[in-house]
Amino acid sequence: MPSTHYNATGDLLRDLAMPLGWSEHFRTLLARIEAADTPINCLLAQERAEGVVEGLELAKAREAAIIERLYVLVAEVAAARLLQLQPDPGGR
Repeated sequence: MPSTHYNATGDLLRDLAMPLGWSEHFRTLLARIEAADTPINCLLAQERAEGVVEGLELAKAREAAIIERLYVLVAEVAAARLLQLQPDPGGR
């Protein structure tokens, strides 16, 4: 069962402050990646989360280093979920 720790409270990343309401929305997007039931759904959820980061970037709402940290966070969460969704080579 996938983790949904992004539904919890607290910082997404240490020392990261996001605009009001964005943090909760971003947590939901990360939780969707973690809950994806197929690789395609995982990639779609990743694209959606990356779109939110892109919005922050285009609005110049955060510094470039923070934007990069968010892109890395999304990529890491998606990579972990895609790994979990890989079929068991032993057929178990």
